[in-house]
Amino acid sequence: MDYADLYKRDFNTVYKLCLAHFRRPDFALDITQDAFVQAYVKFSQLRDPTKFLPWVSTIAMNLGRTAIVNERERYNELPKFEGSEMAWEAFYTDDAEEIMGANNIRRWILTLPWEDQEILLLKYYYSMSDAEIAEVMEKPIGTVKIRLHRCKHLLYESIKAEEEGRAPGPNRSNNR
Repeated sequence: MDYADLYKRDFNTVYKLCLAHFRRPDFALDITQDAFVQAYVKFSQLRDPTKFLPWVSTIAMNLGRTAIVNERERYNELPKFEGSEMAWEAFYTDDAEEIMGANNIRRWILTLPWEDQEILLLKYYYSMSDAEIAEVMEKPIGTVKIRLHRCKHLLYESIKAEEEGRAPGPNRSNNR
Protein backbone atom coordinates (compact mmCIF):
# COMPACT_ATOMS: atom_id res chain seq x y z
CA MET A 1 0.00 0.00 0.00
CA ASP A 2 1.20 3.48 -0.73
CA TYR A 3 0.89 6.44 1.63
CA ALA A 4 -2.26 7.83 -0.03
CA ASP A 5 -4.12 4.56 0.54
CA LEU A 6 -3.03 4.41 4.17
CA TYR A 7 -4.04 8.05 4.64
CA LYS A 8 -7.52 7.43 3.24
CA ARG A 9 -7.94 4.27 5.28
CA ASP A 10 -6.68 5.57 8.65
CA PHE A 11 -7.29 9.32 8.83
CA ASN A 12 -10.77 9.09 10.40
CA THR A 13 -9.63 6.46 12.89
CA VAL A 14 -6.74 8.62 14.09
CA TYR A 15 -8.99 11.69 14.20
CA LYS A 16 -11.56 9.84 16.34
CA LEU A 17 -8.81 8.65 18.65
CA CYS A 18 -7.53 12.21 19.06
CA LEU A 19 -11.06 13.50 19.58
CA ALA A 20 -11.74 10.88 22.23
CA HIS A 21 -8.46 11.61 23.97
CA PHE A 22 -8.29 15.39 23.76
CA ARG A 23 -12.05 16.12 23.56
CA ARG A 24 -11.71 19.21 21.41
CA PRO A 25 -12.69 18.80 17.73
CA ASP A 26 -10.49 21.57 16.29
CA PHE A 27 -7.49 20.51 18.35
CA ALA A 28 -8.02 16.85 17.39
CA LEU A 29 -8.16 17.76 13.69
CA ASP A 30 -4.99 19.85 13.93
CA ILE A 31 -3.12 17.10 15.74
CA THR A 32 -4.34 14.46 13.27
CA GLN A 33 -3.25 16.54 10.30
CA ASP A 34 0.14 17.25 11.88
CA ALA A 35 0.61 13.55 12.63
CA PHE A 36 -0.08 12.59 9.02
CA VAL A 37 2.33 15.26 7.77
CA GLN A 38 5.05 13.90 10.05
CA ALA A 39 4.19 10.35 8.97
CA TYR A 40 4.49 11.40 5.33
CA VAL A 41 7.89 12.99 5.89
CA LYS A 42 9.18 9.91 7.72
CA PHE A 43 7.24 7.28 5.75
CA SER A 44 10.45 5.80 4.34
CA GLN A 45 11.51 4.93 7.91
CA LEU A 46 8.46 2.72 8.48
CA ARG A 47 9.72 -0.84 8.16
CA ASP A 48 6.38 -2.65 8.23
CA PRO A 49 3.41 -0.93 6.49
CA THR A 50 0.99 -3.13 8.46
CA LYS A 51 2.07 -1.15 11.54
CA PHE A 52 1.08 2.20 9.98
CA LEU A 53 -2.03 2.77 12.15
CA PRO A 54 -0.30 2.22 15.52
CA TRP A 55 2.68 4.23 14.27
CA VAL A 56 0.68 7.27 13.15
CA SER A 57 -1.55 6.99 16.26
CA THR A 58 1.54 7.16 18.45
CA ILE A 59 2.78 10.18 16.54
CA ALA A 60 -0.61 11.86 17.05
CA MET A 61 -0.75 11.09 20.78
CA ASN A 62 2.79 12.39 21.28
CA LEU A 63 2.06 15.57 19.31
CA GLY A 64 -1.13 16.14 21.29
CA ARG A 65 0.52 15.58 24.65
CA THR A 66 3.36 17.91 23.71
CA ALA A 67 0.90 20.59 22.59
CA ILE A 68 -1.03 20.28 25.86
CA VAL A 69 2.16 20.56 27.92
CA ASN A 70 3.14 23.66 25.94
CA GLU A 71 -0.33 25.11 26.41
CA ARG A 72 -0.24 24.33 30.13
CA GLU A 73 3.12 26.03 30.48
CA ARG A 74 1.89 29.03 28.54
CA TYR A 75 -1.23 29.49 30.67
CA ASN A 76 0.09 27.80 33.81
CA GLU A 77 -2.99 25.63 34.16
CA LEU A 78 -4.50 22.53 32.63
CA PRO A 79 -6.91 23.11 29.77
CA LYS A 80 -10.55 22.48 30.56
CA PHE A 81 -11.97 19.66 28.46
CA GLU A 82 -15.66 19.63 27.75
CA GLY A 83 -17.88 16.99 26.23
CA SER A 84 -16.28 13.84 27.58
CA GLU A 85 -19.33 11.99 26.30
CA MET A 86 -18.06 12.46 22.72
CA ALA A 87 -15.65 9.58 23.12
CA TRP A 88 -18.50 7.18 23.71
CA GLU A 89 -20.96 8.24 20.98
CA ALA A 90 -20.54 4.81 19.42
CA PHE A 91 -22.78 3.37 22.13
CA TYR A 92 -25.83 5.19 20.79
CA THR A 93 -28.41 3.25 18.78
CA ASP A 94 -32.03 3.73 17.73
CA ASP A 95 -33.38 1.10 20.13
CA ALA A 96 -34.54 2.70 23.41
CA GLU A 97 -33.56 -0.29 25.56
CA GLU A 98 -30.09 -0.39 24.04
CA ILE A 99 -29.74 3.37 24.56
CA MET A 100 -30.55 3.03 28.25
CA GLY A 101 -28.08 0.16 28.64
CA ALA A 102 -25.43 2.02 26.65
CA ASN A 103 -25.95 5.16 28.74
CA ASN A 104 -25.41 3.14 31.91
CA ILE A 105 -22.24 1.58 30.51
CA ARG A 106 -21.06 4.99 29.33
CA ARG A 107 -21.88 6.46 32.73
CA TRP A 108 -19.87 3.76 34.51
CA ILE A 109 -16.97 4.08 32.08
CA LEU A 110 -16.83 7.86 32.55
CA THR A 111 -16.28 7.31 36.29
CA LEU A 112 -12.96 5.65 35.52
CA PRO A 113 -9.72 7.63 35.30
CA TRP A 114 -8.92 8.86 31.78
CA GLU A 115 -6.17 6.27 31.13
CA ASP A 116 -8.65 3.48 31.90
CA GLN A 117 -11.26 5.04 29.62
CA GLU A 118 -8.63 5.33 26.88
CA ILE A 119 -7.60 1.69 27.09
CA LEU A 120 -11.22 0.50 26.92
CA LEU A 121 -11.85 2.78 23.96
CA LEU A 122 -8.82 1.45 22.09
CA LYS A 123 -9.71 -2.18 22.84
CA TYR A 124 -13.46 -2.25 22.29
CA TYR A 125 -14.24 0.71 20.05
CA TYR A 126 -11.20 0.60 17.77
CA SER A 127 -10.72 -3.18 18.11
CA MET A 128 -6.98 -2.82 18.62
CA SER A 129 -4.97 -5.80 19.79
CA ASP A 130 -3.19 -5.65 23.14
CA ALA A 131 0.12 -5.25 21.29
CA GLU A 132 -1.22 -2.30 19.25
CA ILE A 133 -2.59 -0.66 22.40
CA ALA A 134 0.78 -1.11 24.10
CA GLU A 135 2.47 0.54 21.14
CA VAL A 136 0.05 3.50 21.02
CA MET A 137 0.15 4.06 24.79
CA GLU A 138 3.90 3.41 24.94
CA LYS A 139 3.41 0.89 27.75
CA PRO A 140 4.56 -2.71 28.10
CA ILE A 141 2.00 -5.26 26.90
CA GLY A 142 1.79 -6.72 30.41
CA THR A 143 0.70 -3.34 31.74
CA VAL A 144 -2.00 -3.13 29.07
CA LYS A 145 -3.32 -6.59 29.96
CA ILE A 146 -3.36 -5.82 33.67
CA ARG A 147 -5.15 -2.50 33.09
CA LEU A 148 -7.75 -4.13 30.86
CA HIS A 149 -8.39 -6.77 33.50
CA ARG A 150 -8.63 -4.14 36.25
CA CYS A 151 -10.97 -1.92 34.17
CA LYS A 152 -13.31 -4.81 33.45
CA HIS A 153 -13.29 -5.73 37.14
CA LEU A 154 -14.07 -2.15 38.19
CA LEU A 155 -16.96 -1.98 35.73
CA TYR A 156 -18.29 -5.33 36.94
CA GLU A 157 -18.12 -4.18 40.57
CA SER A 158 -19.89 -0.90 39.74
CA ILE A 159 -22.68 -2.70 37.92
CA LYS A 160 -23.03 -5.32 40.67
CA ALA A 161 -23.10 -2.67 43.42
CA GLU A 162 -25.76 -0.65 41.63
CA GLU A 163 -27.91 -3.74 40.98
CA GLU A 164 -27.71 -4.68 44.67
CA GLY A 165 -28.51 -1.10 45.66
CA ARG A 166 -25.31 -0.86 47.70
CA ALA A 167 -23.81 2.19 46.10
CA PRO A 168 -24.34 4.08 42.89
CA GLY A 169 -21.45 2.98 40.66
CA PRO A 170 -20.92 6.19 38.70
CA ASN A 171 -20.88 8.44 41.77
CA ARG A 172 -17.99 6.72 43.49
CA SER A 173 -14.70 8.54 43.80
CA ASN A 174 -12.01 8.24 41.15
CA ASN A 175 -9.42 7.83 43.92
CA ARG A 176 -7.74 4.48 44.23
